[in-house]
Amino acid sequence: MNATVSQITALKTRVAGGALHSARAALTRWPWAYHVARGAWRAVRRMRRPSPVVVARQRVESFRPLVSVIVPNYNHAAFLPQRLDSILNQTWRDFGLLILDDASTDESMTIIRRYEAAHPARIRVIANERNSGNVFRQWRKGIEAASGDLIWICESDDFCQPDFLDRLVPCFVDESVMLAFGRVQFANQDGSFRDGLDDYRERAERGIWSQALARPAHAWFTGAFGVSNIIPNVGGCLIRRQPIGDAIWREAESYSILGDWLLYLRLARGGQIEYEPGAVSYFRQHEGNTSVRGAMTPAYYQEHQRLIDSVRARWGTPDPVARRFHEAVAAQFRYVSRFGAAPDLLAAMNLDQTLAVRRDTPHILMTMLGFRLGGGELFPIHLANELVRRGVLVSVLVLEESDADDAVRTQLAPGIPVYTATQARRVAPVAFLEQIGASLIHAHHIGSEFLFLDGNPDPLPCPYVVTTHGSYEITPLTPAMLRDFRAGVTLWAFLTPRNLVPLKQDRLGPVRSLRLSNGMPDDDRPFLQSRADLGIPPDAVVFSVVSRAIPEKGWRDAIEALRRARQRTATPLVLLLAGSGPEADRLRPLHADDPAIRFLGFQDRIMGLYRLSDCALLPTRFAGESFPLTLIQAMRVGVPSIATDMGEIAAMLRQDGTDAGLVVPYSADDEAFAEGLANAMLAMTDPARRKELADGAAVLGRAYDIASVADAYLAAYQAAGMTV
Repeated sequence: MNATVSQITALKTRVAGGALHSARAALTRWPWAYHVARGAWRAVRRMRRPSPVVVARQRVESFRPLVSVIVPNYNHAAFLPQRLDSILNQTWRDFGLLILDDASTDESMTIIRRYEAAHPARIRVIANERNSGNVFRQWRKGIEAASGDLIWICESDDFCQPDFLDRLVPCFVDESVMLAFGRVQFANQDGSFRDGLDDYRERAERGIWSQALARPAHAWFTGAFGVSNIIPNVGGCLIRRQPIGDAIWREAESYSILGDWLLYLRLARGGQIEYEPGAVSYFRQHEGNTSVRGAMTPAYYQEHQRLIDSVRARWGTPDPVARRFHEAVAAQFRYVSRFGAAPDLLAAMNLDQTLAVRRDTPHILMTMLGFRLGGGELFPIHLANELVRRGVLVSVLVLEESDADDAVRTQLAPGIPVYTATQARRVAPVAFLEQIGASLIHAHHIGSEFLFLDGNPDPLPCPYVVTTHGSYEITPLTPAMLRDFRAGVTLWAFLTPRNLVPLKQDRLGPVRSLRLSNGMPDDDRPFLQSRADLGIPPDAVVFSVVSRAIPEKGWRDAIEALRRARQRTATPLVLLLAGSGPEADRLRPLHADDPAIRFLGFQDRIMGLYRLSDCALLPTRFAGESFPLTLIQAMRVGVPSIATDMGEIAAMLRQDGTDAGLVVPYSADDEAFAEGLANAMLAMTDPARRKELADGAAVLGRAYDIASVADAYLAAYQAAGMTV
């Protein structure tokens, strides 16, 4: 039956206005109308939120990162003034300069102290009494002492143009960019330009070096960066500050010639490397320069073999690229052989050994809605952090860039690249996955399926795992859409059986699924205020709500329940509300005069807040509620909870005769629901009962540490067929 124009108009209005549940029936009746409704909904979303172009412009305008400039020096007194002047004269002024002298025996320290005295607010000096014996130990010392957002390591015998930083810093507005480099040129001992590096870059890859170019690390290291070190001098690049583990530093220190190339491979992680030809720096060639003499030593060839094997193991560098790498080293050997290089040096190179190496490092792309407060956003952040802590290569893709909460953003470890849906669409989603070398997609919001699976006729190059988080329950679904999604998703990880109900509407049989729990890392940080700071009476029972401040999360219900409970007990009751959103904005002025109700805004020390509380309160009536992280955080610190019987909440709080809290029946009736909450709050004022539930929370909370959950997901990735 065909729908009338008025019916279509009504459908558009309902979807655009956010009435997703009422739209579901219409979409099921007229499956073809799904595309009309989706178009209307996207149009309204575009009107509500700034466009990606506007968001990008706002980021550029507000982007003022601090650059930590690190100058490791050893016996380069002759070159230090030009090096330091080229840094201090940069047109980008947001930088601090750290000079590391490695027990120089020339006049270096005299020069360094002179510059330090002239620029005391900008220059800091660390002088070794003994030589470290390895330049990477100095790099490590500098990076660990740095406080900037970006790192610039400047060898003390080199120099650069005054606009070097101004040209490169803007590359890092893109949060997927982990390294950015400019056009490095040779200079002679006197500092005059010397030809050679333009041809060197052309030999690595022809025709790309005249304009700016950003590529994922996978694309670089399976191309030009797999042939030659296209950042031949570290002073020609900036690095996004990130944790660098002991294993990476030990590996770098084991190299005497190619350690910088190895670090580029590791520090790029799964993110992008951007080239900006306008950022010009100079790599001075002189008698003391180790790079000039290196090709005459066995270590040069041994390290090249190790390096190409590492690159291939990381990214699966294609055979033709690996052959070109070996040919380039052989050409270098032929050149130095004219100066008396030993004929057996090249024997360290073994092409067959390289071709036998197979990629062994998977790259997981974690997709999520955005940096906002919510379980579907916080869980993938903490899972990504835990996987990276174990050495897994992980990148994050956010579906929506606007409305990002900086406090949520900072919870993602700084070494994890962040891509956007806009970037994926720019090159087409399947091509994007191929460019970044994705081994598996782990999706945490249904919008990821719209991006990668909706209307995509091409098979994805990697397995696709979904953790539902309840987003399917609140999204209009049609049989056609479900068929597309089911065809593309390899494995569904669900938190509660209800999550799978929407997937069974098309009657196509069972889906491949696995039941997994959520988890959270422990946080030992105390809350920033004590009970006394908050004005809480010593004998009060404190209830804390931690959630998004939206109507469905029950902030109004919690306040009403507190009012009722206070009328029936002499025990002081206090309600702390942590979170941000429209409900907080609406309710705060209404209760500003009540000292027992405190609005705390967004907080990131949730476990610290629960430690000063007596009970966690989650009066949710959110349709997609599944496995709330906030209850996990309470249980992990041994705090009992009161929560609505939705999703897996009852199963979380009651296991094998152990109770971690009180479960309140769901009711659509506001009066009945508030009364149920009030009764539970009154029950929690009994110290003995509260202690019993707190002990139960401590016991049941052990199952929800993020390490155990990460183990389960790694097993799920293998079950989904993740290969590298």
